[in-house]
Amino acid sequence: MLRDLTWTASLVADTIIDKPCMVKWALWHAPHYRAATEFKMKLLYVVVFVCFMQVCIANLNSPCSIHQFKMEPNFNISAFQDEWYVISIRNPWTSQYGEEYLASSMRQRYTIGARGTLMMETNSQAVMFGCLRFETTAIPEPSSNGTKFRIVSHSDDSLRRDAFGDTLWILRTDNKGFAVVYSCASVLADGTCGEPIVYTLNRYWQGHTQDELKQIEEAVTSVCVYPSSLIPVPQNGECAYSNAYTSQRTNQAMMSPLMGFARLWMNTNNNVMGGMFV
Repeated sequence: MLRDLTWTASLVADTIIDKPCMVKWALWHAPHYRAATEFKMKLLYVVVFVCFMQVCIANLNSPCSIHQFKMEPNFNISAFQDEWYVISIRNPWTSQYGEEYLASSMRQRYTIGARGTLMMETNSQAVMFGCLRFETTAIPEPSSNGTKFRIVSHSDDSLRRDAFGDTLWILRTDNKGFAVVYSCASVLADGTCGEPIVYTLNRYWQGHTQDELKQIEEAVTSVCVYPSSLIPVPQNGECAYSNAYTSQRTNQAMMSPLMGFARLWMNTNNNVMGGMFV
């Protein structure tokens, strides 16, 4: 593409110089041919730069550019606090291995920290490591209306980053029942996300209602991720915060309706949109 831009710029420069205009007159009267050559090269650089900027602007305006993503307009950080269950997730692990190494009983607890920070505690039952607990601190990004946070500390940097990312963007939530959280592990040169991380939260381990699922599908699709790429997270009651939060869920049998319903939704949403989706 750069070669094409250079060729086009060179052609434009030659055309301008060859036209019987003031530019050609100036070149004819230049004391040396070198001056004309330098002028041509400078003109070439200007044209290439302008073309490059046009391409960059076009990429930034792409619907799949992360700069175009819209967050939840009615996010309320106070109401968002307390415990959430991770109902489904899409991250680098699940995109490569599916549910093979997916942890179970993922839960998150959010609290407001000092100076507008957001404190997050994550508990899960890992396949090979047993109960894992992560403590994370996030700060709001400037000009994000309090819906985008950048994680500045990890209790375990590598595991936590791979599972949930380095940012926390609130795509959609009603603050009291469900939420969709987005993070991008790697931003490409064209402004799109090379490895998106999306997970859904709910106040109840049973999962999302039909109305919530419709809103989740819209939110996930808006960031160019297929809803079917989200993997249901089993909630078996392990690694609880405290007995007060786990009195409802105790065994695998309780999860059967949720897993069946979640998989049914995932399997029936494969034809959402085409294009730059992952």
